[in-house]
Amino acid sequence: MIGGSGFAIVGQVWLTHHNMWRYVVRVDQVLLVFNLALLLFVAAIPFAADLLADHLRGSPADQRLSAGLYVSAVLGEALFFNLSWWWARRHALLHPDLDPRLARLVARRFLLGPLLYVIAFAFVFVNPILSLSLYLVLVGVYLLRGPGDLPSSAR
Repeated sequence: MIGGSGFAIVGQVWLTHHNMWRYVVRVDQVLLVFNLALLLFVAAIPFAADLLADHLRGSPADQRLSAGLYVSAVLGEALFFNLSWWWARRHALLHPDLDPRLARLVARRFLLGPLLYVIAFAFVFVNPILSLSLYLVLVGVYLLRGPGDLPSSAR
């Protein structure tokens, strides 16, 4: 289950990244650094998933720590997605024909991820399994329609 969720989140990140970057027409150094930080957190997800798989049947403290690290890696990735989109919007790096209302819609949808991940993280201290379940539901929702997936009229 954990390996599958690790693959699902990396796949979801790839899809969202693809959806977001098709609207970026220019880059600057800051956006590249944000993208590199995003990659750092994505690279940490398989490690965190492996650690979680090893400790999920351990003591409650081990469960909380490993689930917390896993959700933290995902939260870090979501925060850098938000920073990247925010930076691209504020510094005119997006396609000039992109409707600003749609760009704001994407920003709101991107913000939903970290907020829900923080809630899932808070549940780590109550019930690590429930925390992971909440997180997996969110991944499933994002796989169906990612936060950067704009309507075809916006493309």
